[in-house]
Amino acid sequence: MNNNRSSSTAALNVVVATASREGTQGPIADAVRHYVAADHTTAVAVIDGAGHEADVVAIAPILAEVAARNAAQHGAVHGVLSAAALVTDRGPNGDGPRAVAAVVVCPPEGETKAAFTGDCAIFGSDGERLHRYSSAQTVAGLIQDYLQITVPLPFTTHDHLRSDLTTATLNTVPGVLIPENELVLIVSDGVDDTVSEKRLQELAIAHADDPQRLADEVAAAAGLNEAGYRDDATVAVVLRPAARTALLPSETDEADRSSSS
Repeated sequence: MNNNRSSSTAALNVVVATASREGTQGPIADAVRHYVAADHTTAVAVIDGAGHEADVVAIAPILAEVAARNAAQHGAVHGVLSAAALVTDRGPNGDGPRAVAAVVVCPPEGETKAAFTGDCAIFGSDGERLHRYSSAQTVAGLIQDYLQITVPLPFTTHDHLRSDLTTATLNTVPGVLIPENELVLIVSDGVDDTVSEKRLQELAIAHADDPQRLADEVAAAAGLNEAGYRDDATVAVVLRPAARTALLPSETDEADRSSSS
């Protein structure tokens, strides 16, 4: 059974490509959705559900759809919080589904806007460097940010969340700006925990002209974590016209020459 999922679409030359690969404990509890608003704002949401129980698997795509649609209309932070509103009440037994989220919004003009909670990761590539625009809201992330260390930490510190959609508030959901001319990668922690930033940048450079190939290659690169478990891997690639111009100048110049001849 093939559990890989890929899709690519474009709106006003904003290209969104996605890919998902089920982990070793399936069924997949990741989800990714995108939405284009009436004013042509494009929003993309990646959701990573905690565990693989039926309720988590069922609600993950709903959370992604709600986050993307609201973000396109009201902003990235609002998109995250609108999804959070669906899971803040965890039911009478207190064991309702938990999930983390990352949302990216591309307005028709101006900087790309993003927001997140938990440990989904957001990167931007300018063709020379990969920039991380999110920080993992985990115990490991807290230690690394506070002590400014890069040495590997135990798996359990990466796995223990300090914030997710069930606890997200306006004060705990960071909003960030990404230059319009950077290709954006949004990944679940199944990718971030096992694929180095160096490898992500290599792939981003190699496949900047083919966002769907890039999404597929990043999802395929996800491997086993320290505990010997391969998590679900989900990727969204967002390529705006300004990023295409910056990353593929020769292609853009050729298109300009063709249109003027």
